[in-house]
Amino acid sequence: MDVQDQLSARLSQLSAMLTMTKGAGFKTFSNWSDEIQANYLWACSMLAEECKGLSDFSIDLPAD
Repeated sequence: MDVQDQLSARLSQLSAMLTMTKGAGFKTFSNWSDEIQANYLWACSMLAEECKGLSDFSIDLPAD
């Protein structure tokens, strides 16, 4: 899997995870314990940081 594919996959995963924090998904999210909510948002944050790293890496790659 190349960097662009990996970045796209991670962004899709992050987008899916974030649907639980808004709209209809928020009702379920808000019923989770504080610890689970914090860990969930931590996972989202880690995915976002990974995406940033992949984006920075892809910018540094030489053009084909």
